Amino acid sequence: MSAGQTNDAIAELREAYLDMPIPAVQWGGVIGPSTAADLRARVAASGYRSFDLAHRGRYDVNDWLLDRDLFATLAALAGEISGAKLTVGRARFVRSVRGSYALTRDDQTSAPFPAGSLELTLDFSAAPLESTGGEACYRHRGQTFFIVKPAPLACALVARSPTVFRYDRYISHHAHPSPTSELHRLRLELLSA
Repeated sequence: MSAGQTNDAIAELREAYLDMPIPAVQWGGVIGPSTAADLRARVAASGYRSFDLAHRGRYDVNDWLLDRDLFATLAALAGEISGAKLTVGRARFVRSVRGSYALTRDDQTSAPFPAGSLELTLDFSAAPLESTGGEACYRHRGQTFFIVKPAPLACALVARSPTVFRYDRYISHHAHPSPTSELHRLRLELLSA
């Protein structure tokens, strides 16, 4: 885990994060390939359940695996960037494949975020997505203000509130089933302590 970012790198991320009208930032190199592979293996061993409701989304989810060390490290890194003292709320490991998507209605129903909370998204995919889609889009009052691109070993941090919603764009069916057509993400809710 590259959570031990340099002070200069943290300062740059904090500046970029706070420079947005609604604070948000994405950066790479948060974890290494072996850490990502280990995380994919542990989540797969724990299992996924399929979620498929046409008016909400289609993806695989694991919301029961607890990795307290990983969550605490990511919360500490998010705290350094945001300048807030944070505690971990809900955590969801999501695997998206060809045909996967999540609409804002899914976000409104399954993960309403209280004011002052943050969402950290960690991409622990095996390889860059060979297909189109998979971007996580954040909207405020109907306007998209931040897009998290699929990027293995990268993280994104976005300020959430009852008026900020997320949707995940449809992953094209044109990709052949393979590790490069799978997107693995951790969605971590962080609450102000």
